[in-house]
Amino acid sequence: MKTVLASFLGKGPLNKETNRFEYGEVKYHRGSFEKQTRFIQVAVAAYLEREGEQLDEVIIFATKEARKHQEKNLRLAWRQAELVMPLRFVDVADGGSQSEAESIFAKMIEKIPAGEVTLHFDVTHGFRIQPIIGLWSMEFHEALQKDFRLGEIFYGEFNSREILVLTEIARVRDWVQSIRQFKESGQLRLLASLAGSAQAAARRQSYPANMGALASKLGKFADYVEAAALEKAADFAKEVLAAIGLAESDTHVSVFLKPVLAELRELFDPICAKVGFRAQFSIIQWVAETGRLQLGLVLATEWLISVRMRHEDIYDADRRKEVSWSMSSRDAASGPLVRAFVAVQELRNSYSHAWMNRADLPKNPYETGEKQLRKAVVLMEEVLEEIGGRDD
Repeated sequence: MKTVLASFLGKGPLNKETNRFEYGEVKYHRGSFEKQTRFIQVAVAAYLEREGEQLDEVIIFATKEARKHQEKNLRLAWRQAELVMPLRFVDVADGGSQSEAESIFAKMIEKIPAGEVTLHFDVTHGFRIQPIIGLWSMEFHEALQKDFRLGEIFYGEFNSREILVLTEIARVRDWVQSIRQFKESGQLRLLASLAGSAQAAARRQSYPANMGALASKLGKFADYVEAAALEKAADFAKEVLAAIGLAESDTHVSVFLKPVLAELRELFDPICAKVGFRAQFSIIQWVAETGRLQLGLVLATEWLISVRMRHEDIYDADRRKEVSWSMSSRDAASGPLVRAFVAVQELRNSYSHAWMNRADLPKNPYETGEKQLRKAVVLMEEVLEEIGGRDD
C-alpha cells in the first residue's frame, strides 16, 4: 500500500520589505504536535510521520507562478526539516474560467497515483476553485479505483495556525447519498460503512466513540433481512436500537450523523416496540415502502407460511413446503391469510416469469409490482387482526 500526500502550493503574499512573494515562518500545531515552518506542507508531512504514516511521495499541485516563486523555497524547507520523501510538482491552471476548472480536474485525475494508494489531501493554499475541484477529483478517483482510499483532509487555519482535519466535513456528499439511499430504497450498507469510517476517524483523533458497534450491527441486520431471516432480524433490531442510543449519546458525534441517527431511529423504534410476527411485519412494511419488490415478495411468503405453521402448531421445518402447497390450493374465501398468500404468489409468479404469464402486460411492470406488493401488505395487516394477540 502506497501512502501519498497531495497539496496545493500558492504564490504567497508579497513582502514589501524584500519585494518578494514569500510565506512567513509560523508555528503550526495540532494537539501536542508543533512545527515551526514557512510551509504548511512541511507541517502536515511531519505530523503524518509522527502519527505513524510513512509517506512514499508528496505531490504538489501549483500554478507556474507559484512554482516560480516558491518551489526552491519549499525544497529548501523540506531538506531543513529532514523530510526524505520525494516531492513531485505538477502544473495546474489558476481556475479562472470554465475550461481551466475542467483542466484542473483532468490533470489531477491523470496525476493521482493508481493502484493500492491512501492519499491525504491538504487544501490550505488552493487558489480560487482549486480546493473544491481537487476534492471532487479525489472522490471521482476513489469511485473508479478499487484500491484507492482518500485519507485525511487537512487545512492550516490562517489565524490560529491550527492544522484542522476536515475529513468528516468533506464526506458530507457521502452522508447525503447514504441518507438518500436509505430513505428511497432502504439501503443500510453505505450508512454502515460511513459509521465505520466515523469510528476510525474518532480513533485517529484519540477520543472515544460508539460508531463501530452501530456500523457492525447495521450490517448484520441487513444480512438477516436480505437472507429472509425475519425472526433473527426482528430480534436483532433491539441491538441496533441500543447502538443508535449509544451513538446519540456520543458528545463527539459528527454533525452530519445526527439526522442520520434520527432517520434510523424512525425505522427501528416501531420494530422494537412490537414482538413476534408484528415486529417481523414491520420489517416487511419497510421493505415494501422502499420499493424492494423481489425481497419483499420473499419475506412476505416466508412470513405467511410461518404464521400458518405457528397457529396450526406445526413445528417441523420440513413441512414448510407442504403448508405452502396447502395454502396455494385453497379458495381465497378461506380467510385473510390464504387471501394474502395467493395475492403474494400471483405477484411472485408474474415477477419470476417477467410478466409474460399475464395477458395484460403492464406498461411499467416493476412499478406495478411495487403497488401490488403494497396491496398485499394491506391484506397481511388483516392477518394480524385475525391472529389477535397470538403473535409469539
